[in-house]
Amino acid sequence: MQFRSNGDAMETTVGFGDLVISANDELGYRPFQLMVASIVGCSGSVFKKNPEKTAY
Repeated sequence: MQFRSNGDAMETTVGFGDLVISANDELGYRPFQLMVASIVGCSGSVFKKNPEKTAY
């Protein structure tokens, strides 16, 4: 990934389009939003692979 600085934001291009990261949520995704999304995405795939271990 290559990131470009765009004033108040950082940008990169990924398979689905442009990803804009900024502390200003009107300009792009905030860093903590991306961190939470990555944790949920990784955890979700683990839980999906091992449903018998995650049943409550």
